[in-house]
Amino acid sequence: MKIRSKKYGALKAKYKALKRRVKSEEGIESDLIKIGNSTLVEKHKLNMCRLSCVSKFVSDLLDVVFGRDILANSSMKGIKSASKPPLPENKLNNVMSNTCEKFNVDVGTVGAAV
Repeated sequence: MKIRSKKYGALKAKYKALKRRVKSEEGIESDLIKIGNSTLVEKHKLNMCRLSCVSKFVSDLLDVVFGRDILANSSMKGIKSASKPPLPENKLNNVMSNTCEKFNVDVGTVGAAV
């Protein structure tokens, strides 16, 4: 049985409203922002990443950078027995460095969240 607080409901409603607004603006060419050294992401998608904690931000940012299909079929370093290829190292490093700068945490904390 899930118990939801009023704060959670308000956050969820705000997120859904933002998501609807972004979908309506998809026809408009969006601005790209460079994270790390070379990875470009859409500004409105980056703004939708949750900032409440490191793990939620990393999860959302990985989804923005790689997409769910790649994340579902890959792992951080690659698993030979499951034949899952590793995520592209340069993009993963850019995600990790951006998160370290934004939250002022070390790489180990971000790596654990990934």
